[in-house]
Amino acid sequence: ATLIGTFVAGICTSRFRLSYTLILFSILQALSVLLYYHLGIVGKNYPWMVSAVIAENFCVGANTTALVVFVMAQCDKR
Repeated sequence: ATLIGTFVAGICTSRFRLSYTLILFSILQALSVLLYYHLGIVGKNYPWMVSAVIAENFCVGANTTALVVFVMAQCDKR
């Protein structure tokens, strides 16, 4: 899931503005934590646990990639 998030973020950062991509993936990563909250409410539930872990890994990969692209854009000497 992390690699898929990385590839999706790479495609998004090349097609859309970097600031929009950073905001989008930051919001998605914050919202992915709500799946763990829901898991705590429902109790022991394997499908919810798997979906929470996959969603968080996807969002972490996407957000990390967008952040690295942002930092590299700040370091560009052209």
